[in-house]
Amino acid sequence: MQLLISGNGGWTYKKTSETIVRLNRHMGENILHLDQHELWIDSANADRLILGNDGGLYVSYDRWASWLHLNNLPIGEFYTVSVDMAEPYNIYGGTQDNASLYGPSNHTIKDGVADPWRHVFLDKWAGGMVL
Repeated sequence: MQLLISGNGGWTYKKTSETIVRLNRHMGENILHLDQHELWIDSANADRLILGNDGGLYVSYDRWASWLHLNNLPIGEFYTVSVDMAEPYNIYGGTQDNASLYGPSNHTIKDGVADPWRHVFLDKWAGGMVL
């Protein structure tokens, strides 16, 4: 998915860069995620942008020449959730444009402890959750 920009009120468009640095290791390809939703432009410095999409939050400090993917935020948008009969039970969820995930119900997020959640399936966009 391309993010297109215009500098002349929409008469012409060009692609933004797909140079992406991620805070955490990521299995997806280096492209911006699908479904762009929000774009904030700093009124004091137009080179600073924040982009929100189904893959999370991206920041640019060089007017979209490169992006920093803030993929360390523990957030997700589930559209369906299920559980199994294991002890402790596992939670399964389908996320909006970010594949399906599962993990143990008793996990507590702690610094230095690996995240046990895993993908059931991972597409090339490999959105907002980091595993």
